[in-house]
Amino acid sequence: MYKLIGAAMVVAAGQMIGTGIGRQYRQRSQELRTLQSALLFLQTEIGYTATPLPEALERVARNLEFPLREVFAETAGGLRRHEGTTAGEAWAGSLEKYSGYLALKPRDLGILKNLGEALGKSGREEQEKHLLLAREQLQQEERQAESERLRYEPLYRYSGLLVGLLIVIVLL
Repeated sequence: MYKLIGAAMVVAAGQMIGTGIGRQYRQRSQELRTLQSALLFLQTEIGYTATPLPEALERVARNLEFPLREVFAETAGGLRRHEGTTAGEAWAGSLEKYSGYLALKPRDLGILKNLGEALGKSGREEQEKHLLLAREQLQQEERQAESERLRYEPLYRYSGLLVGLLIVIVLL
């Protein structure tokens, strides 16, 4: 009886690990889509309503969930609190602080860091161009992430189950 319970627990653990790894692929796709929407909203705030950058970032943050909400909110807070801190420095700092909570890959974060270097340094039109470029780059990454998700998410889910079964067979 205990062997059966132990075997079930090993199989369930393998399944959970595989599902967890597969979930990362899904989460990355969702975060990339959310970022595109957030950057479009930021572009609208900066370009059409001429909202100051800290306030625009706060407005964007209100529409997001953790951890992306924190990236935008902390950048806005950093701009409001620290005299002499550039938008790029505040953006890079908040990206670094919350990157561990994001499913984004280093190249996704690189796109966002490049965008941060342009924020607040130029006029509205230039910032709009940089936001548009970042959205296009994130859209390309999203297409690739979705392709990877379709390929690898089921693979990891089933591999976790099979590894759990293999461990049970070896141990029995």
